[in-house]
This record gives sequence, structure tokens and C-alpha cells, in this order.
Amino acid sequence: MKVRYLLVSFVVGLGLAVAVLGWLGGAARADATPVHYVASTGTDSGACTNPAQPCRTVQHAMDRAGDGDVIKVAQGTYTGVQRRSAPLGYIGSGVITQVVYIGKSVTLRGGYTAANWETADPAANPTVLDAQGLGRALFIAGDIGVTIEGLSITGGDATGLGGGPLLGENVGGGAYVAADRVALHDNRIFGNRVFSTTTDTVAYGGGLYLAERGTFTLDGNVVVSNTAGGHGGGLYLDKSVGLCSDNRFASNTAMRGGGLFLAGSGATLRRNTVVSNAADYGGGLLLWISDGAILNGNTVVSNTADYGGGLYLDRSATVLANHVVAGNRASVAGSGLYVLASSPRLLHTTIAHNGGGDGSGVYVTDDGKQNFSAVTLINTILGGHTVGIYVTAGNTATLEATLWGSDAWANDEDWGGAGLIIRDTRNEWWYDPDFVAGNYHISIASPALDKGVDAGVRDDVDGDPRPQGNGYDLGADETGLALTKRASPALVLPGAQLHYTIYVTNTSGVTLTATLTDSLPGHVTPGGILTWPLVTLPPGGIHMKTVVVTVAADYTGVLTNIVQATTDKGAGGTYVETSMAGYRPVYLPVVMRKH
Repeated sequence: MKVRYLLVSFVVGLGLAVAVLGWLGGAARADATPVHYVASTGTDSGACTNPAQPCRTVQHAMDRAGDGDVIKVAQGTYTGVQRRSAPLGYIGSGVITQVVYIGKSVTLRGGYTAANWETADPAANPTVLDAQGLGRALFIAGDIGVTIEGLSITGGDATGLGGGPLLGENVGGGAYVAADRVALHDNRIFGNRVFSTTTDTVAYGGGLYLAERGTFTLDGNVVVSNTAGGHGGGLYLDKSVGLCSDNRFASNTAMRGGGLFLAGSGATLRRNTVVSNAADYGGGLLLWISDGAILNGNTVVSNTADYGGGLYLDRSATVLANHVVAGNRASVAGSGLYVLASSPRLLHTTIAHNGGGDGSGVYVTDDGKQNFSAVTLINTILGGHTVGIYVTAGNTATLEATLWGSDAWANDEDWGGAGLIIRDTRNEWWYDPDFVAGNYHISIASPALDKGVDAGVRDDVDGDPRPQGNGYDLGADETGLALTKRASPALVLPGAQLHYTIYVTNTSGVTLTATLTDSLPGHVTPGGILTWPLVTLPPGGIHMKTVVVTVAADYTGVLTNIVQATTDKGAGGTYVETSMAGYRPVYLPVVMRKH
């Protein structure tokens, strides 16, 4: 008889060892990534890899960098455009000008000083690419992955440089991007422009233009005071796919989409602030044929336009959740939103005090070519307008769970127009929403609390969880106590210790005094009910409490823990945490016998 052993544990261990060695090797390679240094006091000689001998221009360092390299740039203003041949497929100009041309996979990062190349601080050490009106500040193109961090991009003018997708329209005043992967983090894009040079084209993307290629990430950027003679004063997304989050678009201007213009884009826009932009159509934001776009938690305030002071939706059947649309103005119609031949779903929206023109907070209409709109609004605060929602003939609006407002927040008329307006009359109210300090967050005493229905939205405009308390709040803000609990480990051995950690967050605008009650599961010691009275939480305050128990040595099965909170202002919540007591599976070597 022969015995063959298949040593599973050895193979797993060997695999783990290989993985660790691979990780270590990767870490070593990461540590060895070539770094090129740039400072305004440097000289353009050599490869700029010695921090004591930096380059003088970013382009010199870029030309000597290889794929995967990092370029660190010290504070200062970098000017002087470079003339380069346009890449293959670029339409409209054979030669382009820019401060920096990027055609390889690199990381370009500003915010350093010549005395400290380790820690970047763009706020304290501004690093400025200034095209001085002679071309773009930044041009990125190719089968590459690029990261841009901590730069100020200004003085760009792409008029006459082309690059547009159809007729070589002039695009991307400050920066032009047509790469496989690009990430822009914590940059300032300001004072850039682009205009048309022919009568049959328009210009796109005063601050930034992203072409139909690859994926992008834009986060933490400030895009301010840029101008486009056509579409997208701050940003133009041309069929682009990616994430645009936590950016600020302010004081940009264009004919369409003062702050942003999405053209056929499937981008996700999350937690952006769009404020004080201006356009003829869509002062803050314009979506054009962008059914795939996902918008969540954006704040659109104080923008102006002729049509659609805050937002303009043109043939876009998208979902907008947790939006604040307030204080915008339109000289003709749709001071908050203008909906044209579109079928959007607006979930948990606060639409308040928009004005001008016909005074409609939401204006719903068709394009005159039998392309009608059908708008759905669920869990909405809609107040402070001449007309809350106006629907023209042939178009439809469906509203479920609506707070119309009263007193200073009342509409002169809640609805109007010859179109079909379907209201859930069982779930609509006329009250002052009781906003906190004018920031459109609701107070702990707001009548919007717990009045909503489950629309499938699990967070609010601030990222706080929904629901809190006894139900879903109307509008963009969910206020009260955010209560969670975590069990560690999720699978605990009988007789072993289990750690429960309670987190209580005050998401309201007032100080709350809370009482916490923790009902521990059976089969643990200590057991029963624990109570902590008088936990004081200021607005935004977080309280954490940890409870350590021991599971009975003879118990296996489900452990259910229930924590509850009540406050002096009536806010409260309940959280149920379920974990397991049991034995982990043991994997033994497999013995194969051959006779």
C-alpha cells in the first residue's frame, strides 16, 4: 500500500509566503520610485532627481520622467508655454501650447518647499501653473494614468487651440484631459477661459475639459471664476465616466451650465457645492442626454440663469438624491430646476426660496417635438416660491410625501399649469420647515422629521445615515441621532470575550442630552440592561462607549444586542447588532490513499 499526502496547509503557507514576499518586493519598488524635483530657483539640467539640484520648469522634469515617476514641485509661479505637436486624433490644431504637456503615466504634486520635499502643503506653499493667456496651463493625453495634486491652474486660454470632439471646437481653457485614467485631487482651477473662433462652433470647459475617454476622479478641487463662451464654465464632461466629489464650483460663467455641463455623461456627482455661477441655461448645472449620471448630496445655491437658475435637465432621465436647491434665480422660468423632455426622480430634495421670472421652483415642460417630461418627487420640501411646481400641458409630475411650507416659507401657489400633477394627498403638509440658521438643515423640532417614505436612500446630504429616529425625514437633511453599534469579533468562540462599541452622533443643529440603554443578549456575562444617563452631545458631537462581555462556555448561536437612545429634544433611535458564537472551521491536511 502506498500513501500520498496532499499538504494543503503547506501549499497555503507557501502561497502566503509568496504573497508576503511579493508585497515586500512591491513595497521596495514603491520606495524606489524615481522622484524628480522642481523649484523656481533651480536649473534645467540633468534628470532633476537630486532634491538639492531641482529643475527650474515642470516641463523639463516631465520630459525626463518615466512612466510611474513622481514629480514634486515647490511653491512658486511657473509660466512660459511650450509648443508641442498635437497628439494623434486631436482635432482642430496641429500645434498646441501649454505650460505642461503630460503624455506619460506620472504623479505631479505641488505644495512643497525647496527645504522640505517630504510634506506637501498646497495652502501654505501654493504651486501655480500660470499660462498668462498664451495657451492652456495643463494638457494631458494618451494611454496613460495620471495623478495631479495640490496645484493652482490659472491663466489658461484655449481659444484657437481646438480639441473638441466634433469640429475641433476650442475646449479646456485651464486644462485639457483625454487620458485612460486621471485623478485630480485638491487643486485650484481659477481664472481660465475659452471662446469660439468660428460662428458654427461653441467652446467647452472654461476651467477643465474631460474628453470621452477612460475614467476620472475629481475630488477636493476648487473651480472658480472660469469662463466658457459655450458650455461648462467651470467643468465640461464629454461622455466621461467617473467620480466628481467634494468639489466647489463657484462664480463660473457660460452660455449653458455655468458651473458644470454634463454631455452624455455617466458620471457620479457627490457632495459638490455649486454656488454663484451664471449661464443662460442652467446657472449651476446642466445635464444633457445624461441618463446614466448619478447625483447625490450636492448643494446648488445662489446661481442665476434665464432658464433653470439652479439646474437644467435636458433629455436626462437620471436620479437626484439629497439635493439642496435654494436661493437660485431665473429671469424667465424654473428658478430652482428647469426640466425639459426629461424623466428624473428627485429623492429627498430641499427646494427653497428660489425666485425671479415666473417664480416657479420647478418648471416641467416638453421640447415641442412630442418629447414630454415625467418627473417624480419623493420626500420633498418645496417652499418659498411664487409657484412651487409648474407643469405645462402634456407633461406629468408625481409627488409623494411633500412639505409645501407655510408662513415665510409658503408658496403663493403650490402648483400650477395645464399638465398632470399627481399628489399623494395622504402624505403632504403645510408647515414652516424650521431650517437651522438658514443653511437648509432642519432642526430637531422640524415638522419634516419622520414624515417621509422609504425611497431607498440610505444617507443624507452630509453622509449621515437614514433613517434616524422613527422614520425618514423630508428634504435633503436627516437630523437627530445617528446610532450604530459594532460587535468584535463578528464570530466569537464560546467562553471568549466579545467587545460591543456604541457610536452616537448628534446630526442636529442643537445640543442634545441623551440617555443610552443597552440590552445585552442572553448567554453573556455581564448581562441584562445597562444605562448611561445624561450624555451631552453638541452639534456634530460623537460619543463612543465600549462594553466587554464574556460568552457562556457552552453556548453557540446568535447573539442579539439592542441599543436605544432618547434625548431631551425628542430625538432618538434604536440599533440592533447581531453576531454569532460558534467554532471556526478547522482545515486539516487531506490524506489520499492509493492501494
